[in-house]
Amino acid sequence: MKTKSKETQVGSLGGLHGHSITAVLRRLGKEGVSTAHVRAIMAAKKVKVSDTTVSIQVNAGRSGDKERGKPAELTAAQVKELVSAAPDPKTVEKADAKK
Repeated sequence: MKTKSKETQVGSLGGLHGHSITAVLRRLGKEGVSTAHVRAIMAAKKVKVSDTTVSIQVNAGRSGDKERGKPAELTAAQVKELVSAAPDPKTVEKADAKK
């Protein structure tokens, strides 16, 4: 039986950039990305993850909650790519309000 190497174990939700979805959510929270924006990013990336999981993991990243696990070690370019995958809903709302 073949065993998975540590790099390929990304969790039951799948992964992005070689990390579990929950670790990526924590990293986005650590970077200060809003929960609503993270939900939009996950939808754009076609990642099925519950709103509750997004909220819990993003807040864990913001607060540095070590019990939930470490945030993903993403490069600045990877974070930028994720953040630009979907527009921030708050920015879209403000632009629509100005019209």
